[in-house]
Amino acid sequence: MRKIIKTHRFEHELRDLRPDARDADDFIEAAEWALPRNPRIGSLLTTGSDSPVWFLPIIDEERITPIMLFYTFDEETIYLLSIRRTSREESLN
Repeated sequence: MRKIIKTHRFEHELRDLRPDARDADDFIEAAEWALPRNPRIGSLLTTGSDSPVWFLPIIDEERITPIMLFYTFDEETIYLLSIRRTSREESLN
């Protein structure tokens, strides 16, 4: 199973979304469980580099706000790159 590495940018953005550390951990727990088992559950965003970027939509139930988690992976590791709110219109396109 792949290990997870959170980039500095991801950690900073997650802290902006969820300032409480325990709340932040709970919020991304499902993604951290699912992605190492099947990293292709997200959608491919770019293929132009050595490390294609994927995204996984997450719904913030407390705020009913679409959140996008951006990541890349290889055979051993999932790299969480970014996590941010999107508008409802962006998430529907």
